Amino acid sequence: MKKVVTNVRDDRNAFSGSATHSSGAWRFTGLRETAPGRSWGPTFYSTFTVSEDVSPGYILQGYLAIRGLDAWCPADPPESRLKRLPITFVISAANPAMTVCVYNRRSAVA
Repeated sequence: MKKVVTNVRDDRNAFSGSATHSSGAWRFTGLRETAPGRSWGPTFYSTFTVSEDVSPGYILQGYLAIRGLDAWCPADPPESRLKRLPITFVISAANPAMTVCVYNRRSAVA
């Protein structure tokens, strides 16, 4: 999981959410644009669903799943590439790692 705030550089707000699959769930807190992403050990052949909690003052723009562990998240991808809530993907031998980029826009820039 990586955080991107599209209209503020180095935003320090902490975000939270969850990643779930058939045999468990992981909560994440403190996900920041200025901090490294969060990762979980893969469970092959599991379908994961990732979602972010609502954060006051921010508008969720969507999610982008990119193959690979710790992949680079584009700064401002076209809205057409972003998936809406929730994003679901399968971890498998052919697709052993995914980076989920979570995009928000701050609704009022100070």
